[in-house]
Amino acid sequence: GKSTLCYGVQWDAVMRWINRDSNLSRYLTDSTEKGNYGTNNPIPTGSNENYKMKNIYDMAGNVWEWTMEAYNTDLRVIRGGYYVYTGSDFPVTGRSDGDPYRSSYDIGFRVALYV
Repeated sequence: GKSTLCYGVQWDAVMRWINRDSNLSRYLTDSTEKGNYGTNNPIPTGSNENYKMKNIYDMAGNVWEWTMEAYNTDLRVIRGGYYVYTGSDFPVTGRSDGDPYRSSYDIGFRVALYV
């Protein structure tokens, strides 16, 4: 197998896949019930069964996630919101930008695995 940091197009494909499920599609615009929001700390990935969609844990809230998508020449796109915000302000479809040359307590990453 081979792994890479998740590309923005891969994140978008997962959002389209989740949107096809009528029980989950509403969480694309308000992910409050599907992510760690409005708290003071991140939680360990997979620690809350309610925060999974299609057996993928913690895409919403908890920490922003780096993607390989460029925002401009200096910044990269981060996705999914993080724990301080609300699920309606920064749902799983949320995107922002970050400086890849700095580390931060509120940004993590997700690996895409090719088998």
